[in-house]
Amino acid sequence: MRHESEIEGSTSVQNTLLLAGLACLIAAIVGGGLRAFGIEIPLLASIPRQLVLGTLGVVLMLIAATSARRPPVDNGGASTSSTTSAASGTSETATTAAPTNSTTAIPSQTSQTAPPQAVSASVTFDTTTDNKDDDSYLVVVVRDASNRQLFAYRQQGKEEFKDPSSVTKVLQRNGDVLKAALIGGSIEVCITTTGNDTWNFNYHGAVIADDKSQASFEATGQSLSGHNSTQCTSAPLR
Repeated sequence: MRHESEIEGSTSVQNTLLLAGLACLIAAIVGGGLRAFGIEIPLLASIPRQLVLGTLGVVLMLIAATSARRPPVDNGGASTSSTTSAASGTSETATTAAPTNSTTAIPSQTSQTAPPQAVSASVTFDTTTDNKDDDSYLVVVVRDASNRQLFAYRQQGKEEFKDPSSVTKVLQRNGDVLKAALIGGSIEVCITTTGNDTWNFNYHGAVIADDKSQASFEATGQSLSGHNSTQCTSAPLR
């Protein structure tokens, strides 16, 4: 409603200026003595006055035409408030911009690298001067510092280790094994004899982690001997 009333007021001013300018121009041409459009102009006895009056009429008509062509002002969604200072006579205008939606990006969390795992283990036995009988059952266990089993091998069925010979056995992993669990760990080699048996040997091997590092072990000059009993020897991981 306010916008429509502003347009109507502007049109009224334009019409007034146009009529006043037209009246002045006509009066200048005929030398005054004109009463038209609600305006009364007396007779003009001087040509300079006619020129001034004609010029004024042209100016008023130009102002009316210029006002008619001026486009309406669009504030583009912004609200404007004006404050006039009575003391200084100056005008201050504050413009409030339309609110905008903003989205704050949430930085993504960087996934942490999983700690390395021990993934495999093997041991090689080098039999020297006395064999292991086929009914002497071999058990190999890798333990951590708290004695928990990490990897193990258990002989199934009869198997002789002749002298001399070299035999490698792969140990089975007991669940997930962190590489850190190998620190302070050890390997234990046992045989359970049937009757009498003596086995002389050396052994070496390693536990391999998924980062390609390893914990190795080695022992030489080993001898296990017994009669219907279990005999063991051990070495630290390093």
